[in-house]
Amino acid sequence: MYVTIGLFFLSVIIFVPSFLFVHREPTCFDDQKNGNETGVDCGGVCDLLCSSEAIPPTILWSRAFKVSNGVYSLVAYVQNPNISSETRAPYVIKLYDSKNVLIGQRTGVTHIPKNSVFAIFEPNFSLGQSVPSRVVLEFVGELEWRKNFAIVPRLTVTQNIISGQNVSPRVDATIKNESDQLVEQVEVVAIAYDSQGNAVASSRTFVDRLDREQSSKIFFTWREPFSASQVEIIPRIIPKSQ
Repeated sequence: MYVTIGLFFLSVIIFVPSFLFVHREPTCFDDQKNGNETGVDCGGVCDLLCSSEAIPPTILWSRAFKVSNGVYSLVAYVQNPNISSETRAPYVIKLYDSKNVLIGQRTGVTHIPKNSVFAIFEPNFSLGQSVPSRVVLEFVGELEWRKNFAIVPRLTVTQNIISGQNVSPRVDATIKNESDQLVEQVEVVAIAYDSQGNAVASSRTFVDRLDREQSSKIFFTWREPFSASQVEIIPRIIPKSQ
């Protein structure tokens, strides 16, 4: 009986630590597909989505707008259909002339907010004597999508007025933070459209800080004249990590 009891306690001393060592609780960082994950450390309760669960962003159009002789602003109009996931995406913008010859390119990284349409703006691209005929934006590599269920602060733009189109166009507007939280580092892109709905010019400004229910005046200017019937203004909150 004493031998049996001794063997029992001995087995407990050996088995329990071994069991705890081998059978660890599943986590999203253990390089294993376990728990309710749908892939290795992705899906299920993990913040990281598996590649098959995310919808690639749609690049609706990409264009170059003349700022001055030989200098252009590059804009890509992008839609993220993922309702509750976002990512930080590296990209390359390539410019081609009328003969489809590559005449320039620029790389960058952008934040893609969840469930939104936004603009990627690249300023002051110098091409010398070359004239861009086609602009292509491509996201580089496999994007890592992460869940974000936080409420997005609501930013509205009003009093959108365009003036001076025949000389030096200017757009004046008011942006307001209609949420109950502080908003910082807001990128605001303006896109001017002609009567046929074609984008003819674009510009960008930044708002450093908007307290809750606070409004701020913003404006956009251009050196070259153009004719536009409407202007779309797109605010986007840029995470501090970018």
